[in-house]
Amino acid sequence: MRGPRVVAVILRRRSSGNSRTLFSVFSFILRLLAIVVCGGAGGLLAWWLVSLLGWAGVGGAIAAAFLGMILATLLWAGGIALVNAIQRRN
Repeated sequence: MRGPRVVAVILRRRSSGNSRTLFSVFSFILRLLAIVVCGGAGGLLAWWLVSLLGWAGVGGAIAAAFLGMILATLLWAGGIALVNAIQRRN
């Protein structure tokens, strides 16, 4: 019975004192979608790179998984940096 408690934690007010502290469900969905997109893009880029190098078999799969995680993390961090830069500019 952990489901309702998790939702309550996600939707609770933050303690920052800001008037817009209620966590938006729409924002949560957008962040989740961004994680999925970055993960998929990182996986595709890694698969393309491993295929380009001609690696196959178990070694190629392990290399693709490792590179995919690194690339997905870099894409996510780049997106966060871009959003922060745009928000500071406005």
